[in-house]
Amino acid sequence: TDDRQIIPVRDPSEAYDAITSRLDNHLKRWKAGHPSGIIIATLGIGADGHIGGMMPFPEDPTFFQNTFIDTDQWVVHYNAGGKNPFPNRLTVTVPFFRLIDHAVVYVIGAPKRAALEKITAIDGDIQTTPARVLLEMPSVALFTDLANL
Repeated sequence: TDDRQIIPVRDPSEAYDAITSRLDNHLKRWKAGHPSGIIIATLGIGADGHIGGMMPFPEDPTFFQNTFIDTDQWVVHYNAGGKNPFPNRLTVTVPFFRLIDHAVVYVIGAPKRAALEKITAIDGDIQTTPARVLLEMPSVALFTDLANL
């Protein structure tokens, strides 16, 4: 059976709490109904090391831990403040990222070199470089135009 669906991300009149709940519930219902379903994602990273909408919070690791890691939610909304020109962020969380079976990641442009180096470094933490979640995923194909890393 073909049960693919197109899910509108956000109707401008929809409150962030409502869309967060709707998307979180949709993902969980899909996974419950398709326990052996494969999740494939195309991702990028920001020059600051963010992935999806998960911004770095080295200054507040407790906030990062509670919001993005120690949560039952797969989708969250939060205000990133001055970290980004678009402070209202809607993102999947680390528990969902860990469910992704295969990811294709594009890291293009010299401004992203430092972030890529932080992702691939032996030492580092996810609060400072959220894209380090890629290291916890089972299958990641990373494409970059940055040589000599």
